[in-house]
Amino acid sequence: MKKLIVAASLGVIVGVASLAVAAPEDWPQTSPLSEYIGFGHNMDLEIATFEAEQAERELLVVECMRKAGFSYRPVTALLFVPEAVGDVPGWGIAAGFLDSTEPGDAPQIPTNPNVVAVSRMSDTEKSRYYEALYGPDPFNESRDQASEEMGCSSQSYAQVPSLQRGLLDLRAAYDAEVRDTVSRSAAVLSGERIWRDCMSSENFSFRTRAEMLADIDGRLAELVSVGQSPDAATLTSIGELEEKMATADDLCSADLRRALLEETIRAERAFIDRYTAELEPFRVEAWN
Repeated sequence: MKKLIVAASLGVIVGVASLAVAAPEDWPQTSPLSEYIGFGHNMDLEIATFEAEQAERELLVVECMRKAGFSYRPVTALLFVPEAVGDVPGWGIAAGFLDSTEPGDAPQIPTNPNVVAVSRMSDTEKSRYYEALYGPDPFNESRDQASEEMGCSSQSYAQVPSLQRGLLDLRAAYDAEVRDTVSRSAAVLSGERIWRDCMSSENFSFRTRAEMLADIDGRLAELVSVGQSPDAATLTSIGELEEKMATADDLCSADLRRALLEETIRAERAFIDRYTAELEPFRVEAWN
């Protein structure tokens, strides 16, 4: 049985493209940013990078906590990245959960392996444990206000910086100079009007595709909480709704997809020209 850790907003950790608009089959161009990691075009590599970074940090936390006098078991980081399933209409959002089950089972959301041990500690021990792991409580008025001591978790991030943190400035620039520009272009706005009217005729009243995808995302996020797994019947119902949405979207989105791709590729070429030096460390070949 597979186990999943699900971001509150699907794909938020690993990047841009897990729910991106698919290119038409006859589309001859690819994104110029596919030569760089971190923009959602090389998902397998981005996931592997995230998991390797996190595994390295967890080993550092184990050693740091040992020195502080505590036993700590590494927490495995798994990402749920939706993928279309066979010929089933949809983006693989609900199916990703359903595939994690055996017949009759609900998906099992993994728990932190340290929870049970910590639950058996006294309040004083718990306080010491969490201070060692996360650092002094900022709301504890008796602590040394001048202290900048980091907990083991924060230290691990300082020692193993994340790919995503390294991309923060570039991703912010991308959002402002590519995403926002594309979303305001006349071609995309026209495509969205056509898509919206068509989806309305199919009994879906979404203003944008992002709103449509967020609807499925939100339904699943409401079901998932620590130590609680959503039931398979509810997931099946959400999966059926996803299939209906995807079927209507496929019917309605041809003009919008082409406009988005044309405008995005144009904006991304300008983005690469503007940030060539900053992008250079993130070329895919350097991360393979």
